[in-house]
Amino acid sequence: MSGRHVVVVVALVASASRVRADDHQQPAPPAPAVTGQAVVYGWVVPEQDNFGMADAWLDVGRLHVEGRYNYEGLRTGSLFLGANASAGDNIAIAATGMVGAVFGDTDGIAPGFRITVTWWQLDLSTEDEIVIDPWNIDNTFFYSWSELGFSPWGWLRVGVVGQRMRVLRTELDFERGLFAGVSVGKLTAAVYELNAPWTTPTWIFALAAGF
Repeated sequence: MSGRHVVVVVALVASASRVRADDHQQPAPPAPAVTGQAVVYGWVVPEQDNFGMADAWLDVGRLHVEGRYNYEGLRTGSLFLGANASAGDNIAIAATGMVGAVFGDTDGIAPGFRITVTWWQLDLSTEDEIVIDPWNIDNTFFYSWSELGFSPWGWLRVGVVGQRMRVLRTELDFERGLFAGVSVGKLTAAVYELNAPWTTPTWIFALAAGF
């Protein structure tokens, strides 16, 4: 075989090897979706000092990371790690299970979850957790925040709310009321009213920014 024929054969073999390698190469998996939100609250409450609250979370694919301040208690912070899951189309369900550490004036371990069910222009959500104080079990406390919302337009959401949190001290063990929120792009402003007409109302003002 001449030198020219040898070069041609080698080139054909190399080309065929590259084609086979390209055929077996798998496409790179898509990068996980990244979403998040930060919310600040102003609480105007009767018979105790007004206070602020902050909550920020980040989702990277199924991974959920969240930090809060003044949620489980005043002058108290918390950090959570969890996982997301979702299902459904016409009736969509989104769920997050998480566990966190609570530190500050309130200390403990906090397993919890968040579930949202959406259908048509309605949504039902609940966020629940139990803060377990391993040093004093009598301080263990159950927290809950639930909303039933209606969105007649994409920018407006109204509904009813019920909550049980240690930061609010009233005559009622479970507070309930109304809310309304307006969204412009990634920004949402909302106002909540709790406890009227059962007792002096509490007002909550919220501003959220998402990405």
